[in-house]
Amino acid sequence: MPTHAQVVVLPEESGPLQIQDVALPDPGPTQVVVQQYASGVCHSQLHQMHRPRKNPVLLGHESTGIVIRKGSAVTHLDEGDTVLVTWVPRDAANTHTTPSAAILDVDGGQAISQNVFTWADHTIADQQFVVKADASIKKDVTAIIGCAVMTGAGAVINTANVQQGNSVAIFGVGGVGLSAVVGARMRGANPIIAVDLDDEKLAFAKRFGATHGINASQVDAIATIHELTGKAEQTSFTHQPVTGVDFAFD
Repeated sequence: MPTHAQVVVLPEESGPLQIQDVALPDPGPTQVVVQQYASGVCHSQLHQMHRPRKNPVLLGHESTGIVIRKGSAVTHLDEGDTVLVTWVPRDAANTHTTPSAAILDVDGGQAISQNVFTWADHTIADQQFVVKADASIKKDVTAIIGCAVMTGAGAVINTANVQQGNSVAIFGVGGVGLSAVVGARMRGANPIIAVDLDDEKLAFAKRFGATHGINASQVDAIATIHELTGKAEQTSFTHQPVTGVDFAFD
């Protein structure tokens, strides 16, 4: 039995986003239907909105919700589970077996997504892109774990492998940047230098673990970083003080 849903549709032709009533199909063997609590808004959606497209598009790739239906071959989720929806597959080695897009009949044709869509009150997704979470999580703020948190913290922890005592500069402290700040704090980095153009964001960054905040609209950010990281006892082969950070994230 199809599930009624309201979804945000980016039409094929240029124009405003539309909210449409659609019928989600019954879940396939490895799919689940998720009733959504909240969805994140990623800057990449702006890129999708402003580039040419051949079909209507379904947007969003990070959310929280509860599983209300599941396919017969779903292995790690049950109806009633609180979950995170993400664009990152749980098992990247098996993505070739996962449908590459959700396709829904909407006004104006068939709308497609990139693996998942979360700008909706209900969504359908392969289990590869749905992760069980504790039912006690804060359903609103955790919606960004599926992209922003994994991108920012993952860059620090997994890609760069920042270690205790490493110095870090993070340029831009929106959702992704703040997640990088938290990742750096978790790894014991020091100093953690946040750079932005907005004093309010810099204040948030310090609450999240940044040791310094630099407003690049008011001072030379690079020169200030060199001042903060200069170590008189360390010199290069040119006998100049060694300055700068071990890792910079932009």
